[in-house]
Formats: sequence, structure tokens, C-alpha cells
Amino acid sequence: MIPGIGINLPQDITTIGDDGGELRTFVAEAEDEGFSSLWVLESGVPGALDPLSVLAFAAAATTRARLGVAILLTGFRPPLQLAREIASLDRLSNGRLTLGVGLGNDPGQYARYGLSADHRGRHFEAGTALLRRLLGEDRVTSVEPWWQLEDVERPLLPVQSPTPPIWYGARQPAALDRAVRLGDGFIGAGSMTLADFETALGQVRDLLEVHGRDAAGFTLAKRVYLHVGEPTSATMDAVRAWFHHEYGKPELADHCAVVGPAEVVAEHLARLRAHGVTELVLHPVVDLSEQRVRLARDVVPLLT
Repeated sequence: MIPGIGINLPQDITTIGDDGGELRTFVAEAEDEGFSSLWVLESGVPGALDPLSVLAFAAAATTRARLGVAILLTGFRPPLQLAREIASLDRLSNGRLTLGVGLGNDPGQYARYGLSADHRGRHFEAGTALLRRLLGEDRVTSVEPWWQLEDVERPLLPVQSPTPPIWYGARQPAALDRAVRLGDGFIGAGSMTLADFETALGQVRDLLEVHGRDAAGFTLAKRVYLHVGEPTSATMDAVRAWFHHEYGKPELADHCAVVGPAEVVAEHLARLRAHGVTELVLHPVVDLSEQRVRLARDVVPLLT
């Protein structure tokens, strides 16, 4: 396995009547190529598969690679139900799950789920704290305004004790503080520029000291949008089209994506490692299968 280097799984390559064969092949080949973790994310784009369903599928098709979601918008999922889903995934993967959680950047999503965006930060924090308790404690009582639980038995015991690792996605100071107080790690979004991520890392390290957390036991991770190849006009047009499709902001390609030959991509990843990042989530944005092969063959050897 390639320690600390994961690959994002495609969530939009199945069709009606397909049994997931293309996804199954991608998952199996990624593990065979040595990626130590396989990742999904929460996407509101029509046509994208549910992230937890993809991880359950990947659990059945793999035996060694860790399985992760970063990030899951937990505010849209009741903690009691989510605790069972997360523990089930940890069971099905024999303790290979990592859960990345986040608040999301679009308050308008709450209305689409029939929820209020009022106090969404407190709602998210209370929900993830309750989720951890439901995973790690035998019985739970909650008097939060959103969830009234009276001596509720844990839905399902996960393999990892006391819970699977829970990482927080964050970028604003209050969110970074929450990540350090409540999380087992911090993962920077793929849409964060390198400069913004480096600033966030400095804040995280200060907060670890403020809150008396053990920095050695706190994971630093980063999702990296990338493409291995010359940044030709056609390539950049394709990368911008992907950002337009996913974010509605094609200009993000010029600030957040790493596009260039293997040496350029490896240099960027090495810089992240030099900053103490121990978990990299490589996320090709076009030509996913081909890019996965090129990353394993041409980029990763430059990092070892």
C-alpha cells in the first residue's frame, strides 16, 4: 500500500441497468495499485451516487484500503439514523472507515431539505457531538432542542473503538476551532487554495495548543483536485468545465486545481507533506481511470 495517499472514487459512472461494473473495476484496481484509502464526497449535483452507498459497495469490493467520506453534510441526517449507518459501514469494512464531516457552504441547502438554516453552526456541532456519543457509548440521553433522547441504546457497535476517526472539514476560524475541539483530524477542502490551507494549518496548530490537544494524535489531511498532464488550452477548458459543473464556478480551476506534468503535481504534494499533512486525497477531475493509473505510476514514486 502507499501510506497516506488515497484516491477519490467516481460517483457518477453508473447507468440505469448497470450493476456497477465500471465502479467495481475502478475500486478494485485502485486498491491493487496500492492506494491506501478510497474516498467519496457529498455532492448535490444531480446524477451523483450517495456517498455512503458507494462506500458500502467499495467495502464489498476491497479488503485492505481504508474507506472515507470527506465531507458528509451531517446536518441533513438525523444522528440516531446516521450512527447506525456509520457503524454498519465500519462493520462491513471490518474497521476501515474514516468519517469526514462538515457544515457546508450553502445555507440555501437547508430549505431544500425542509430544515431551517437558523443556528446551523450550533445544530451541526450538537449533531456531530451526539453522533460520537451514539457510536461510542452504550446508552445515550440527549436534551438538545433538536433531538430528545432518553436512555437510548447504542444502535450498533462499530469495529473501531470508541468510534471510527471523525475528521472535520473547515476553513473559517470558528469552524477550525470546532474541528480541533471535537475532531480526530482536520481535512482541507479541494476548493481551498494552497495559501488558504497553509494559513488554516497555522491556526489549527495554535488551537491544538490552546485546547490542550495532542498534535501527534490529530490528523492533518487535504483533498487535492488535480490533473497530470500539460496544461494545454483543451485540458484547462475541461478542468474549468468540471468546476463549473460541480461548483458553478469555473474560475476555481485557476486557483485550486494542480495541473501539470508528474513532477509539478508531485512537488505540490511534497509541499503539503512538508507542512505536516499525513493524509492526501488525490482527486482527478477529468479522465479519472487514466489519471488514477498515471498518479500511481508517475507521481507517487516521486514522493517515496
